[in-house]
Amino acid sequence: PLAAAMRVMGLPSPTPPSPQVTSLLALEELWRASGFEQIGTRAIDISVEFADFEDFWQSMTVPVGPAGKAIAAMSPDNLAQLRSLLEQQMALTADGRVLYEARASAVKGRKKA
Repeated sequence: PLAAAMRVMGLPSPTPPSPQVTSLLALEELWRASGFEQIGTRAIDISVEFADFEDFWQSMTVPVGPAGKAIAAMSPDNLAQLRSLLEQQMALTADGRVLYEARASAVKGRKKA
């Protein structure tokens, strides 16, 4: 939701330093080059949940990682605009929770003896 709102504002959306290195194929190649075998990868779909919008907003504004650092560097006006846009765009559950889907990449393997 944060990256989409920033794009709507015409701001560059925060991304990891190199998003392609977290693809399943790239993870498998990295582990193989590091001496692992019997490598397995999978995508894990998860539900992300916050008690309310304020809980969500507080998690976004911690100045850690690409998203937090991008937010910390915003002007007060852009920050207010981003918060307002997110509040308008976030679909809340009937009891006010913020809930959305995300995806993580997982890899496992065995080290060659």
